Amino acid sequence: MRLIWFTILNLFIFSALAQIQPAVDLNQSTKKILIGEQLTVDYTLKVNASDSVRLPLFTDTLRKEVEIVNASKVDTSFDENDVSVKLFKQTLTLTSFDSGYHAVKPIQFFVNNQLVESQPFLVEVHTVQLTQQELKDIKSPFEAELTLLDYLKLYWMFILGGLALIGVIALIIWYLKTREKPIFEQIIQKPQIPPHVIALEKLTELQKKKLWQSGDLKGYYSSLTTIIREYIELRYNILALEQTTSEILSDLSQKQEIAIELKEKLKELLQLADLVKFAKMKTLAEENEKLFAYAKSFIEETKQNEKAAENNVEPEVKPNHV
Repeated sequence: MRLIWFTILNLFIFSALAQIQPAVDLNQSTKKILIGEQLTVDYTLKVNASDSVRLPLFTDTLRKEVEIVNASKVDTSFDENDVSVKLFKQTLTLTSFDSGYHAVKPIQFFVNNQLVESQPFLVEVHTVQLTQQELKDIKSPFEAELTLLDYLKLYWMFILGGLALIGVIALIIWYLKTREKPIFEQIIQKPQIPPHVIALEKLTELQKKKLWQSGDLKGYYSSLTTIIREYIELRYNILALEQTTSEILSDLSQKQEIAIELKEKLKELLQLADLVKFAKMKTLAEENEKLFAYAKSFIEETKQNEKAAENNVEPEVKPNHV
């Protein structure tokens, strides 16, 4: 009798210990595609055979830039080594017609009414680079010979416009020669604040706010990338505030004076910030401090030298008319 109870107790304990924690494994065939190309994303949801599972219902997109070409039927099976474990597998075929870096949010499942999420992932879409040799004219246009009368009929409006423009220019020249000429008595130079000084001050202010320490990761990375984008715009005359991450990296790739190591660190900073802002990715404290250091070192290593900064002034002239 004692042996029977002992056996039942062992079976109960073994059954309790055999329960697994539901998890999702996500595999991406590739991260980089050309516009219009396709990639596949496979997920495998592993649960207990007795669990209640609710799978996601996909529409035609994962986000507006990433379209779903096809979603396969869900394959349900049991683990080969443990029949108490159930597997759900599905393949998504994706494509995109928008170049850039597109962060996709985690795919959500509900197991026993509890949320289970996959990892977010990134789709990098590139445009097709055409060479000059690939562009060919079909045939040169036929040029008919025109007479002087034909030219007058075709371009009389331009001729009248040209005469009017000449008259305006002559009037301006006459005015400039006859107007009172000012005597310049004072020249004041207003030195501009170098872009790196502005950016480093803003980094110091951001560090004092302790945003990521208080849990505001999105606010922290939004502020950090805005500071670095403003610096790039002022330093290199690139419209970085209006560009995507891929467009900024493409423009900076032409700047030979920037070290390759700095470009790679900037790429890591901008791409991870996109995942945090758009895919709600969670980062570690070490990553937050490391990327802050990347931003600071990029600014310090690419700042203007002192001689160039001294010459970067705006003259302001005060005239005194006689």
